[in-house]
Amino acid sequence: IKLKDYRQYRDVELPFKQTSGNDLHIIVGKNGMGKTNLLNAINWCLYKEEPHLSKDSEQLPRLNLKTIENAEEGEKGQVAVELWIQIDNKQRIILTRKGDYIIHKNSLPSPSSSVFEVKIVDDKGNTNILKEEEAQNKVERFVPQGIRDFFFFDGERLDSYFKEATGQRIMNAIFGISKIDLLNIIEY
Repeated sequence: IKLKDYRQYRDVELPFKQTSGNDLHIIVGKNGMGKTNLLNAINWCLYKEEPHLSKDSEQLPRLNLKTIENAEEGEKGQVAVELWIQIDNKQRIILTRKGDYIIHKNSLPSPSSSVFEVKIVDDKGNTNILKEEEAQNKVERFVPQGIRDFFFFDGERLDSYFKEATGQRIMNAIFGISKIDLLNIIEY
């Protein structure tokens, strides 16, 4: 994952090395170190949402505070999050979401534009670039939003996670992935 001016992350690259076929990455750190914001960065990149924001974070801009502080009135700042995913040494997927903001000294930066794209690079180096809706459709097939809570969850919220993860919700997520519900529709 690469983060540029996303909340407290100015310019950070975090490699998550694959050590087996089914890696699990657990991030441990003191409160306020950015664990939840890292989770939110992934969610923002994939779904343009930050579902784990605290009440304090909701009051802060997505654009890095130091970037805002060092900018002039009306200058543009950009938040960027990239996720690099390697699939079986045959394909690399690079998901990138960028958001441009106009900086104001006396108020929060205002969003001016955003871009989302998915680059698919095969083992020969051929690249296919999907943008906006087509890119979002790729994400929905790859990591459907309906099941994101089973992949990305905040340990501080485990109590509510297990209360909300009802059998019906899990069943709906499985149906969404497997497209079993589509078979029921076709049958009628």
